[in-house]
Amino acid sequence: SFLKNKYLLVLTTGMIIVSVFQSLINSYTGIYVYEHFKNAWLGGFLNISIMYSIALIIAILGPIITSKVNKKMGVVPMFVFGALLMAMLPLIIVYNSHYPAIVAANAFSILGVALIGSAQSILASKVLSLEDRQNFYSASGFISIIPFTILAITLAYVAEMNGLIYLFKILGLGTIAILTPIYFLIVLWASNKEQ
Repeated sequence: SFLKNKYLLVLTTGMIIVSVFQSLINSYTGIYVYEHFKNAWLGGFLNISIMYSIALIIAILGPIITSKVNKKMGVVPMFVFGALLMAMLPLIIVYNSHYPAIVAANAFSILGVALIGSAQSILASKVLSLEDRQNFYSASGFISIIPFTILAITLAYVAEMNGLIYLFKILGLGTIAILTPIYFLIVLWASNKEQ
């Protein structure tokens, strides 16, 4: 079913990439903040707790914000802004590595993922049948385990060999370069289907 339905396949591919990239961004950002700011601001672990506490507040407010963005702008901007906001955190670490900037970028990154998730749900309801939607939500987690694991291990190996900054460049630029075309393709198909 996944390989036969282009919508299901591309939505699942986008979901896997978002999941892997966001997991790695969040995991390695904590390590990076601890290592680089352990003797600055509030100290290592407190810096991390403040950063993730603010992100948690944004995650809780995410559904309210995404519904307002959807009403005012629609699905396409949600994908575009979502991908750009998600990419902001790794790119801030690479190009503007100051603790307050990282805390703000982390909050925006969480909001970006919320926008992408909400847009995916809206689009899935437009382009997928009820059966395919059930497959997307129930089986996609199971089907995505192997590609998720391979991609996560490969990128972790890249970090091990080249350092965190190199990984953050890949994650930031990769989010824009890979996710934007995937979501543009889905939106294009959806608009053609509606006509």
